[in-house]
Amino acid sequence: MSFVTHKQRVVILRGGTGVDRARSMQSGQELIDLLHADGRAEPIDVQVSPSGEWLLHGVVRDPAIVLAQADAAVSTLRGQYGEDGILYRELQRHAVPYFGSDPYTTGIAFDKHLSKDTANKAGLVIARHMRVSKSSLPDLPRVVSSITELMPAPYIVKPTHGASGQDIFVAHGVAELANVLRGILTRHDDVLVERLVEGKVITVGVTAGLRGQDLYTTPAIELIPTESYDPHMGDKIIPARLSSKEKEAVAEAARAAHVAAGLRDISRSDFIVTNDGAVVFLEINAVPSLAPDAPMRAGLSTLGVGMDELWHHMQTRILR
Repeated sequence: MSFVTHKQRVVILRGGTGVDRARSMQSGQELIDLLHADGRAEPIDVQVSPSGEWLLHGVVRDPAIVLAQADAAVSTLRGQYGEDGILYRELQRHAVPYFGSDPYTTGIAFDKHLSKDTANKAGLVIARHMRVSKSSLPDLPRVVSSITELMPAPYIVKPTHGASGQDIFVAHGVAELANVLRGILTRHDDVLVERLVEGKVITVGVTAGLRGQDLYTTPAIELIPTESYDPHMGDKIIPARLSSKEKEAVAEAARAAHVAAGLRDISRSDFIVTNDGAVVFLEINAVPSLAPDAPMRAGLSTLGVGMDELWHHMQTRILR
């Protein structure tokens, strides 16, 4: 008696609605090419349009129909939909295993205010900050006054939900802060105003279970900020210009942030390491970009972890 078995069918979700669409398309294509070359799994290339439609072979398809064919899924989508937990909820609803965290914790990580609170409860140091909503625009002078009472300038202002340096501004005084808020709140429902902490911007990636380690960390990567604060665009210094003690402290903080956020397979956390060695948590990313120019990819590459090894690890995690 003979049995006919099919290759594992893996839906690769790429594209999306965010500013990282091009990088998502690129890293998704790398995975597709890798699966074709490996031959042990059949990739199903699903491109998500900027309007959120699922396209299979260029034709809009119902996600339920696409996922009915799937044994597993990997998403490279970033920003809204890719990082807010909605996509993972869709995969769970159709019982499709995937690489990533559960929808709830993914959504918490995407919310910069909630993720800071989670990190702080776990003992990580955070900068003073305040959440400001669009509804407060009519009372902006009072809001600005409350911010200046809470913390001195300079300030960094960013969307509460956002990725890759989109709409991030520095304000050095009261008038500039008011102008920044007046502009950014016309584009976002709420934003985070945070005390700008001086120091080195450091990012560390965490991959659970890789190479037999519970939480495998990349080296500390120093990001040289650009005007847009896009972590992909500026120079990266690997390893970061930190002392051995600081490197270990920031690696431990990244592991602690991953655990505190309840994340499962992968994350990347950003910090400021001050001149006196304090490690200040900025944010955590539950769906870090794996594009060639991404910090997570650079950190893994430094350790000799290529996309082929990472893919085999993804398979192990998905099917565990």
